[in-house]
Amino acid sequence: MAGGSSGTLGVKISQHARLNALSTTHRSVLNDSKARRALHDINTIFDRHDVMVWLDCGTLLGAVREKDFIAWDNDIDLAIWSEDLIERDMEKVWRDLHRHRFNVYLLQDKLILERDNIPVNASIYYRDGDDARRAVYPLHEKFLSKAVRALWWVAAAENQASSVRPAWPLHPVSLSKRLLVGLMGAVPNRVRQKIQGLAYRACLAAGCSRVDWRVPARFFDDFRLVHFSGDDWSIPEQSVDYLRFRYGDDWDTPKQNFSSIRDDGAIRR
Repeated sequence: MAGGSSGTLGVKISQHARLNALSTTHRSVLNDSKARRALHDINTIFDRHDVMVWLDCGTLLGAVREKDFIAWDNDIDLAIWSEDLIERDMEKVWRDLHRHRFNVYLLQDKLILERDNIPVNASIYYRDGDDARRAVYPLHEKFLSKAVRALWWVAAAENQASSVRPAWPLHPVSLSKRLLVGLMGAVPNRVRQKIQGLAYRACLAAGCSRVDWRVPARFFDDFRLVHFSGDDWSIPEQSVDYLRFRYGDDWDTPKQNFSSIRDDGAIRR
């Protein structure tokens, strides 16, 4: 008994030391107060309009495992049901987000909110039998495929609440993205869809992977609240089982080299 207890304590101390070492050697953009304010404003806005969003993927992993953002993470992961985007008056949400200086982009698989060059990606899930799925989309690992995918992204993204003034001041990257998406939005829909299809095929030819995300829908049947980054956030009631499904049995061990394309248990191959 004594030996087993000591060994367990040693493992916990070792993991804690490793987390501290990673935190000191990797300064995440999410540790900036701007990221925490952005997350707070998103929470407030969606709650005000009675639209449910919850912590997902790396942000959920950090909330459960570290009680904070993961040290090397560079974006915020949320999730939302597709039916809320259809059934709710989302135009009011887009305008509220714009009033709080967010740029809002909608793709088939995700909702992207940006402010101060901090990306917040809300995965859009829809029910398909016993699964909760995201729309299939291309994912990249190499520079060439990343560059080609950028063209597909510009053709596929919709800039929401575009009639509202831009969220100034814009970071140069955010400004160029907004301008490109705006220009593409002026292209006739038939031509735009053709460009999107050509860019999609070029992306796959350049090495992008066609990613099909599916998780058991039961993970999103029930939620509970946790206090994270200064606010109460919804997370799946079965968060540990969900994280084990996505990240493996060793989900509670930090892995900086984790690859969504290679390692995520939600990807159907």
